Amino acid sequence: MIFQRKRDRIDTIMENKIRSKEILAYLKENPVNCDTGLTNDEIENRVKLGLVNTFKETPNKTIGEIIRSNLFTLFNFLCFSLLILILVTGYIRNAIFALALICNILTGIIQEVRAKKTIEKLSILNQNKITVLRNGKEINIEREEIVQDDILVLKKGSQAVVDVLVLGDDILEVDESLLTGESDYVIKKRGDIIYSGSFIMQGSAKCQVYKIGKEIYINQLGLQSKTFKVGKSEIQKTINNILKVVTVFIIPVGTYLFITQLVFVQGQSWNMSVLRAATRNA
Repeated sequence: MIFQRKRDRIDTIMENKIRSKEILAYLKENPVNCDTGLTNDEIENRVKLGLVNTFKETPNKTIGEIIRSNLFTLFNFLCFSLLILILVTGYIRNAIFALALICNILTGIIQEVRAKKTIEKLSILNQNKITVLRNGKEINIEREEIVQDDILVLKKGSQAVVDVLVLGDDILEVDESLLTGESDYVIKKRGDIIYSGSFIMQGSAKCQVYKIGKEIYINQLGLQSKTFKVGKSEIQKTINNILKVVTVFIIPVGTYLFITQLVFVQGQSWNMSVLRAATRNA
């Protein structure tokens, strides 16, 4: 246990060193005057290159897709086929299993719709107007107008809407609880990353935009959380494989049972033959 903790501590230190080297290399390759910010020409060049903070979210499943995925399954196909055969015979009391089938479908649809609505409410970035330094002046712009390497002016109470690097010698206290769940404030100084979704609780500093669009931390979290899939257990996978095999044989076997009931059982009507073939298949 002690050895593992030491190993984890060493790994964390190595990761921080690698990240620090990457940040220093980035700042060296992308120098920006923190007293004036980007010029109009630099902004225009970045816009032409597509280095703008735009991000198109991956659409969630629509209500129609949720209904189709729960309704059109192999298991439902088999059950509804048997239900139709039973209803054709007129023996409705034998179709009572349809109630459980419908309840199962409705339960699946309701659960997925609730999950969809909950996920769609997930919105951590609330600040739209951002203060940036351009051409030596502080101006307010929309967060979608931020370009790579913009100089953001972050103050107490403001939110980081993109991932930024702290410039200068100012020290900030940052609240990352929305990202990590930790209530303690985190100290950020020169060269540190302030992740999107964080709030500035104390201090002010000029920060250089490090990542934008889909690359920012909060959008990466959003992409992971908004991609919900219903996992399948080993039992479900086995059942599905069995159903695939059963589907192949159910039609010829059902036809055989119907013919034998109709031909070899004297005085039996066709609807009773269908009913017995269907119930034996079930």
